[in-house]
Amino acid sequence: MAKPGNELFKQVFEEYKFENEGWIEDIPFHPLEPVYGKSKFGPKDTGKFPESIDTENMPPVVSREIQERGIHAIAWYLPFRVYREKAWGIYFDSFAMNRLSIEIATMARQIDPSITNTQARKVLYAEVMRHEIEHAIQEILLAKSLQAGTMDVSRAMAADFSKKGSYRETIASHFEHLEALQGVRGVDVRRQNILRHVIETIGEPPVYSAWRNESITYLDGRYETELGVTLPTSRGIE
Repeated sequence: MAKPGNELFKQVFEEYKFENEGWIEDIPFHPLEPVYGKSKFGPKDTGKFPESIDTENMPPVVSREIQERGIHAIAWYLPFRVYREKAWGIYFDSFAMNRLSIEIATMARQIDPSITNTQARKVLYAEVMRHEIEHAIQEILLAKSLQAGTMDVSRAMAADFSKKGSYRETIASHFEHLEALQGVRGVDVRRQNILRHVIETIGEPPVYSAWRNESITYLDGRYETELGVTLPTSRGIE
């Protein structure tokens, strides 16, 4: 993935050591050690399932993991402030993503029998990517706030701010499910909407599913308050 925040992160985080034990518990591998089969990935790399299995049905297995653990059963954003330049970024469990794609397509074919596993995989990757990109945006905003002095490092390291499973997951889930998807080719809007509806119905732990009932304006405002700033609407990188 492109890493536009590298220089900013280096300037802000290089001299501070953020603990990583809690983050390691969430992922099934150690990102600083070699991982068999690890490779770089881009939106165009989803490819197609073989035709012989592109309409194969599978019962829910990974879906049940999602219900218990949320999206972090299949993908993770590893923050720069913990993993530094060598290992920060977005990671996918490609086996789980493939299996979940087929499970989603299996359910979606009850609505539209023409939907393929390939189409489901494209939509799933786009949704999950958007969720994890939101975590990257959140870290960029944190770095800019530390750089500007509106938030201090001790606060950023505090357990109540840096804890996993905070309302920032709700923010990421909001954009995952409601923002227009990018990089989805070969799947018309109607099928995208069917697949997104199916993904929504899988169910997740409360902090992920709360996007249904929480205002994104309120949630963004809450994060602004924690950072000590009022953010521009674009939330972009200067």
